[in-house]
Amino acid sequence: MPDLLRAVTAQHEAGLTVVPGNPMASRAGNVAWAVDRDARFQVGHREVPFQLTAIWHREDDAWRMVHFHASPGDQRGGHWYGPSRLGFHAQASP
Repeated sequence: MPDLLRAVTAQHEAGLTVVPGNPMASRAGNVAWAVDRDARFQVGHREVPFQLTAIWHREDDAWRMVHFHASPGDQRGGHWYGPSRLGFHAQASP
């Protein structure tokens, strides 16, 4: 978890903020999960919609994240709008 905390801190210092949308979480025994389909990355006044899922497993009285996924996009009116349809385009690094 320290690596994740360092990464989030560095992103925040660089001006990137994660704005939660409608996060939902649940737990069953030693497994917990969270989903947010309406989250947004915010840089200045520009926002990029994304959705995320995370899963944790309890091991030796500690919660360990075993899965994390975030993907850009938005669902409006039941139709999927990926980043290119919303005017955001990813570029590969050389």
